[in-house]
Amino acid sequence: MPMVPVRGKVTFAGGPPPAAGTVTFTPVSGKEGLPRRPGRAQFDEQGAFRVTSFKENDGLLPGSYTMRISCWMRQPSSDDPSSFERFNYVPKNFTAPQVVVDEKAGEVDVAVDVPKKK
Repeated sequence: MPMVPVRGKVTFAGGPPPAAGTVTFTPVSGKEGLPRRPGRAQFDEQGAFRVTSFKENDGLLPGSYTMRISCWMRQPSSDDPSSFERFNYVPKNFTAPQVVVDEKAGEVDVAVDVPKKK
């Protein structure tokens, strides 16, 4: 598979994240003949991450991806569905920019700044 390394940094209002968190990458489109495979990354308290799709830090397949960021104040619960919004430092209406992964471009570097939750 033509995996492309993807790394990045998540900031919150220009500063470090309030806690470690997760970034998920969902494929929107891909290269013909290749599967569509989501990716996932854990970011640390400085916001740094590397994406994993099949094996640790392998990156993403060529294509376009939407990103979703989660950073929890405390663990949400299925018994309390509203906790998934209340306990996330990321505002409900925040949409991260789409990421384009091009195998010819080499490693992709992603920077996302999450606004403060009101």
